[in-house]
Amino acid sequence: RPAALDDLGIGAAIEALAARAARSGLDVDLDVVLAVDGDGRPDRHLPEVETAIYRIVQEGLTNAGRHGRAGRAVVEIAERNGNVDVTVRDDGAGFDQAARTAGFGLLGMRERAELLGGTLTVDSVPGQGTRVRARIPVRRRGDGAAVGEPARTG
Repeated sequence: RPAALDDLGIGAAIEALAARAARSGLDVDLDVVLAVDGDGRPDRHLPEVETAIYRIVQEGLTNAGRHGRAGRAVVEIAERNGNVDVTVRDDGAGFDQAARTAGFGLLGMRERAELLGGTLTVDSVPGQGTRVRARIPVRRRGDGAAVGEPARTG
């Protein structure tokens, strides 16, 4: 688990990822909208959820720069309807989804989402960039929900 998550929270940790990607030549636009508590502080997720979000964004940005040779990527993270929706899209080379790859990056992202009861989809066409979308159920610290169980509402 990256120390930045514990030290800074998910929003600031994602901003740090984007800054690192920018230093590598990838222009990253961020749109992060997460819930806040009554005092305006981020309403924290379970560590497993925060780690999954972070690693999915990290892998998406790494793939965009390294494999897709993208110039620009957009990261959107939003809480809505009991889920955290994570999207990483880029203007890179894209790839043929039917072709087998030697890497485990996409598989790892999918497994992270599914282990938390979520989903991950990838849309890519050669020459048209890539879009990775994850949907992970909200699991808050202190809500009593174990991973794989629905979070309590109301």
